[in-house]
Amino acid sequence: MSQKRTESLSPAPEQDGAAAALKLYDADDVNPSFSRFYPESEQLRLTAKGLEPLFNWLEAPGSVAVADLGARARHALLEFDGSTGFFDTATKYNTAVIVCVALTPSNDSIGLLKKLFERLGSRVTWLIARSSFAHGTWEVWENTATHKALMEASAREILAPTLDAEAWAAIDKHSLTAVAAADDKRLPLALRSHVFRWRQKYAAEFGREIAPLIRTDGKTLFVVTGDKGGVGKSSLARALTDWFLTATPSRAV
Repeated sequence: MSQKRTESLSPAPEQDGAAAALKLYDADDVNPSFSRFYPESEQLRLTAKGLEPLFNWLEAPGSVAVADLGARARHALLEFDGSTGFFDTATKYNTAVIVCVALTPSNDSIGLLKKLFERLGSRVTWLIARSSFAHGTWEVWENTATHKALMEASAREILAPTLDAEAWAAIDKHSLTAVAAADDKRLPLALRSHVFRWRQKYAAEFGREIAPLIRTDGKTLFVVTGDKGGVGKSSLARALTDWFLTATPSRAV
């Protein structure tokens, strides 16, 4: 891949400051793979007390943050908000919280989202990422009262693309971000092309559904979560981060 081709993706919306201004959190304290790919991430514990450093960012420089929460995040997140009122405080600090949920077309996955939505409702903005590599029919989801309620709450949906298994294994082996993998010659050209195309697909989804959610007059916090086991929560958080960190001379985070 040439540098020119990689830069041509450049999906990230224009933001003030450099890429380093993007704040990253890894709140998966059991399998903190996010911080393996982004060592600059601040490691949090997935407990109500362990999430409290998120408050610090509300008063810190920078306008965008991504927090990758573990698959078992629902209880800790709700306890955290219940004891601190974090989401109400975020609103007072002109911060939009986007809860990004990796979803599979199964009753269990939908049930977890239902419980989270019942507690948080319209106090946050919702982004549902439909897993494209999970078995099932999306009619199950589309016919639920939860789907109807989320649409009435102005939730947005994207289709999370699936990266070729061999390409995914290669970037995992070398601990490469997708941006770096697209040009890393340790990967055969075919695998680099898989990564490049995967990023293009995600960029199109993010540009359409996420870019309009970003506050231009305040802060935006993306909280990524989902059910455990192959829903694509990790790939969603990493793809979102890569999208923000991709920059050309005319566009930077």
